[in-house]
Amino acid sequence: KTYPNGTTKAQTSAALAVRLSEDGNTLVFCAQVRDTDRVGTALLNTLAKLREVGSEIPGWFTRNTNRESYFYALKWFGANSYITQCLSYGIGIHFGDLPEAVRRSVEEDFVSGNLRVLISTNTIGQGLNFPIKNLIIHSTIITVVEGRIIDIEVRDFWNIIVRTGRAGKETEGQIVFNINTYTDQQAFEKYTDKNNILPAYSIFFNVLKALAD
Repeated sequence: KTYPNGTTKAQTSAALAVRLSEDGNTLVFCAQVRDTDRVGTALLNTLAKLREVGSEIPGWFTRNTNRESYFYALKWFGANSYITQCLSYGIGIHFGDLPEAVRRSVEEDFVSGNLRVLISTNTIGQGLNFPIKNLIIHSTIITVVEGRIIDIEVRDFWNIIVRTGRAGKETEGQIVFNINTYTDQQAFEKYTDKNNILPAYSIFFNVLKALAD
């Protein structure tokens, strides 16, 4: 799918990542691994075009092969992989099937500030506590079964959302939901409908509620 001007959704997410990274660590959420490839490749192409026209590129996108994550990605995937190429330019890739050494080194480089942009699947919501200033929701579709779209669960969506601007990491966060199609619009409305958000029943929440009451 493309926007009226011919720009693809991946290109839009990539352009947003470049711009928002100026304000701090930026996460691009992708529901499928193949979307991390699309966005990562689009981001590499965006940086290449900026260099071609002589535009100033933020220093964190300068090619650097001394990162630990790059070392392990090169070992596992080779120099031509989009994962290795992205890491060389300060763009992290994170999903569940990454080799352990690559995944852990990506996490460490992102936390330490060696990577400013992280493109990740739902693994980001599984207990990882990253400093995230900006969040771009690129896609929410996990798969399509017999013509029926399977999105990530509402609770999983909000588990990712609340990792933006968390106390102790960032004082505030910014979230952008990339809407390209009617399906994207439907997903946005579903996730932001308060009637679809499950109530909290934790002991800590109940104690706070009792005190408030």
